[in-house]
Amino acid sequence: MRIVGLSVVKNEDDVIEAMVRHNLQVLDHLHIVDNGSTDRTRSILEALQQDGLAVTYEVNDALQHIQASVLSDLVNGPYAQDHVALLDSDEFLMCTARELADLFAHAVGPVTIPWVTYVPRPDDPQDDLNPLTRITHRRRREKPQYFKVLIPACVPRPVEVMAGSHGLRKMNSEVHPIVKLAHFPVRTPLQIAGKVLIGSWNMSLRDRSRKEGYQWHALAEQIKAEGLPNLDTLEAIGNTYAAKGPVRLVHEPLRTEVTRLHHTRSSGDQFIMNLAGFVDRMILEKG
Repeated sequence: MRIVGLSVVKNEDDVIEAMVRHNLQVLDHLHIVDNGSTDRTRSILEALQQDGLAVTYEVNDALQHIQASVLSDLVNGPYAQDHVALLDSDEFLMCTARELADLFAHAVGPVTIPWVTYVPRPDDPQDDLNPLTRITHRRRREKPQYFKVLIPACVPRPVEVMAGSHGLRKMNSEVHPIVKLAHFPVRTPLQIAGKVLIGSWNMSLRDRSRKEGYQWHALAEQIKAEGLPNLDTLEAIGNTYAAKGPVRLVHEPLRTEVTRLHHTRSSGDQFIMNLAGFVDRMILEKG
């Protein structure tokens, strides 16, 4: 029985190669849905396929937020007989292949694993394009603690994946005591600026009251007023991302065999590519 990772991604060319290579150390296969990337994400996925890695990808350019519905369709459809891990492009399984196999073998229902958030620091080697070897400090604790759901093959389908893949609707999950998930949401000034600006604009299009995602709106306003964050500000953003406040950082590099990336390039032009792509799509949508 296979252990398959499912992911919906968009504009993640600085991290997608590391994500695929690392997680395939413990997964049998990765299926990635690209939701309208305008950077090099798709070309990197194509190159990884040509390298012979067990990754497939498809394109879904829907403008609305599609993650939960797409993942539910995959879990209930082509991967209904498999063990499934739901992963974002900035998430990396912290376990051995044996530990993950044991988790699924002994599970009697959905299982959740906790986030461990990694935070960039000013003294990180900025010329290292691999986020896994560049960013080596994690938060000492998570407050609040978030979890991601894994779906063993024994869970009867159909199921409904909740937003963010933090659980399954109307189904209880058991927290696993060993396996965790490294989370790298904040990586570079250009990456986080593009993420929060486009995210804030998208949420404003859905809800003009801006009640959704107030933290993203606040950070977007800060970037518009002050420009790109410097490295000290980047650390502060990372330390408070999806958290109530900053905590002490611990030096604990993620254990990985992925020390060299072959298709990742400097993301200096990623920012303008993604902003231009967003504007183009809005013009086309509005006609």
